[in-house]
Amino acid sequence: MNNGTHYFYLVRPAPNPKEKRGVGGHFKMGKDFQLTDFCEMVVTPVLPEEEVKGRCAFLFDEMVKGSLDKYLLMESCVQWPNPVSYYDTITYDWKLKPEFEQNK
Repeated sequence: MNNGTHYFYLVRPAPNPKEKRGVGGHFKMGKDFQLTDFCEMVVTPVLPEEEVKGRCAFLFDEMVKGSLDKYLLMESCVQWPNPVSYYDTITYDWKLKPEFEQNK
């Protein structure tokens, strides 16, 4: 069923020009082509560019099929989310879960 969700997976730069990071997620298009319901679902660790590109294709397919969860705890495959982080859809940023934040 098509509910208007669009999926993305992109390769971002990293501090070392020969390394990259993959980021995948979804969004919907609202009126006047405004993005709505934007959410990053997965971020890979910084890896050699070719390795990130291979993971991009695989993780993208799993994300679209709704089968991403089984890969989220594999640290070699996914940096975020992890057991202590979540994606905040209000600020559009990865954050520590409240139970892991230090006392302020």
